Amino acid sequence: MSSEATGGRIQPADTIAEFQQAAVARLADARALRSRERDYWAVYTLGYAVEMHLKIAYFRLFGLRETEDARVALRMARPWAKQLGITEPDRNLHGLLFWLKLILIEREFASRPLPSEWANKMLSCVQRVASHWLPEMRYRAPAEGTARFRRVVAATAWIVQNSRVLWN
Repeated sequence: MSSEATGGRIQPADTIAEFQQAAVARLADARALRSRERDYWAVYTLGYAVEMHLKIAYFRLFGLRETEDARVALRMARPWAKQLGITEPDRNLHGLLFWLKLILIEREFASRPLPSEWANKMLSCVQRVASHWLPEMRYRAPAEGTARFRRVVAATAWIVQNSRVLWN
């Protein structure tokens, strides 16, 4: 969608391809922020990268192709999660645990559960990132972040390297 058609506003990513490009860019942003010792903002950026990887996995599980519009899948996520009994807050569709639980339960619903050891490792990594990240971080003064950054980086690296398993 052109910026002229949207009044010059930046529009959210609408396709898996756009989400993938944005996720790669956020990971690069996090590296650049870390190189400037801006760990708090690097963690903030990594949280978005994880969010995008989880959404990409959900879109693929939903059956979307690379260039297909993902907005329908986003709109359906809340009611579908409710129908599946997911009580995790969606945090205005930024909830990392919401997305992971939706994916894991959707796989079980489709008789394609992931091995429990692997699912528990993914859950642990997503919980680690989620415990240090919220979109609302942008409204707070930066806190000391080096130890936080290391924990989030390790968890994010595992999530990014293994996210493909979520939809395969």
